[in-house]
Amino acid sequence: MVKPISVFKKICVVGDNRAGKTAIVNRFVSDKFTEEYTPSIGTKVSKRNVEIKDPSGQTQGLMVNMMIWDLLGSREHANLHKAFYAGSEGAIVVCDLASPGPLEHLDFWVENLRAVVPKNTPIFLALNKTDAVAKEVKDRTIQTIREQCRKLNIAHIEVSARTGDNIQNMFYTLSEAMMVARPF
Repeated sequence: MVKPISVFKKICVVGDNRAGKTAIVNRFVSDKFTEEYTPSIGTKVSKRNVEIKDPSGQTQGLMVNMMIWDLLGSREHANLHKAFYAGSEGAIVVCDLASPGPLEHLDFWVENLRAVVPKNTPIFLALNKTDAVAKEVKDRTIQTIREQCRKLNIAHIEVSARTGDNIQNMFYTLSEAMMVARPF
């Protein structure tokens, strides 16, 4: 078997203002969280390497060098976003589960991404702030979310940037999905 090889993958993290995009990226990249809100202006690129199994079984593993683009959350800059999406092999749309109408703009973000990225690009919905929602409210909302995700053909995962819950899992799973969609 061939030794693990390195591959580079670009990921865009998008969603409405205050959804927690930057907090999710910071939790994944540096395992830090802050309550202080600082709006993103433009884009911030972070990097993190993850080692995953080679889905093809041809190597002992893959080192996925993730270039994570954290984009401003303003829908008014949709044309600017499209330029940033170019070359992306995966995307995460972040929704604030604790806000009213967390999925209000989900279709917008997914359609915007799909207008630029290749057809089989994996898109995940990160339902952030699960730690801030009562269980009965979350359970009721999740059913609606499942239906909408099924219609959009995207995966969803419940996360919390504050506690770190499922953040690592989401990025690892996205890495694996990207390697299946476009191995090299």
